[in-house]
Parts: sequence; structure tokens; C-alpha cells
Amino acid sequence: MNIFDDLYYGNINISAHEIEEGSEEEAALNASAEAQTKLADAIPEELKPLFDNLIMANDTLLDVTSRRCFEQGFKYGMRFTVAGLKDENFQVDSSDEK
Repeated sequence: MNIFDDLYYGNINISAHEIEEGSEEEAALNASAEAQTKLADAIPEELKPLFDNLIMANDTLLDVTSRRCFEQGFKYGMRFTVAGLKDENFQVDSSDEK
């Protein structure tokens, strides 16, 4: 399968990835989960809805920010690609041969 087939059939899911064991991402995720659990256990029952709202708001902010960064990065990547294709020194083979 090539990239066009993957795009057409929806086989590319850039937000789904495995977290590498021992990575900074894994360490940050574990630290966050541990702190969240400890804090949830320590706060009084009447403050738990406020804590849950904070967690949901933070998740939403992270999602919105990540999406904006992805879109901006994608746009820059496309601009670089278009600029490269316009470059007279860059030869594009438009044949269908593989």
C-alpha cells in the first residue's frame, strides 16, 4: 500500500500512537496521573466537582492547543512543499511510473 491508499482508506491516524517505554512522554504522563490521583484522594468531597471541572478544562485546553499547533505545522509544511515545487532547480517527475 502507498501513501495515497493509506489516505484514501483512512489508515493514517496521526493522533494514535504508542508511548515509548522510558520516554519523557511516559514519565510526564505517569507523573500527571499520579499527582491527579493523590490530589483527588486528598481533597474534600465538596471540592471534587471543582477538581473534575479543572481536569476537563485542562484536557480541552490541551486538545485545542495541540490541534492549533498541528494545523500551523501542517500549513508550514505545505508552504515549504509548494516553495520547493516552484524552485526552478527542483525537477518534478510527473510520470505515472513507480
